Amino acid sequence: GTPHLRLALASGGRVERAEVVPALSTPALVGGKLESCVLDALRKEKFPAPRSGSETTHEVPLDFRPTK
Repeated sequence: GTPHLRLALASGGRVERAEVVPALSTPALVGGKLESCVLDALRKEKFPAPRSGSETTHEVPLDFRPTK
């Protein structure tokens, strides 16, 4: 399976909460340096404000593939 990022965006587009949701095949992602790095970077980002004007939650797949 593919791990996901679960993001809660505040009304202004700021990341309110973020977590890595591991797949059964990727439990090592949780609690490690990779998770910390990804979540720290996301918390610094600002996204477009949700159209609803209220907090929204999104899940984004983390698809790691080797580059050529």
